[in-house]
Amino acid sequence: MDSTNDSITVGVRCLGDRDIPRYQTPGAAAFDLAAAADLVVAPGQLALVPTGLVFAVPDGHFLAIVARSSLPRRGLIVANGLGVLDSDYRGPADEARVLVLNYTDAPVSITRGDRIAQAFVLKVPRVAFVPLAHDDGQGSRGGFGSTGT
Repeated sequence: MDSTNDSITVGVRCLGDRDIPRYQTPGAAAFDLAAAADLVVAPGQLALVPTGLVFAVPDGHFLAIVARSSLPRRGLIVANGLGVLDSDYRGPADEARVLVLNYTDAPVSITRGDRIAQAFVLKVPRVAFVPLAHDDGQGSRGGFGSTGT
């Protein structure tokens, strides 16, 4: 099998005593994001978890933030499913944060250094939108579950 490594460079500014992220294994698709502060997420509540990191993602790319597979075992989910950090989100106060939801009936503690999410960088094409002059002849599909699967 041919294996090419298309690497890109992403700048990282560490706020306070933080380490630059790294891949945990040679085959890891994503790198972990750790909490930069201790906090408690109340039952049924949202919390923004600081990472202490500001990323300078290259133009034409974005940083995707998703849950680590172990996060739900703690009673937390990444509330927006997929966090998107745009290439122009890199100002002095543009710290990457992870929006989590405590879906349990008990408080969930997050300790500084806990790995709470993972991130990866993707290339994104710029889309040119054009108006459609007429229907394409397909008709309406009906939406959610309309294929019967």
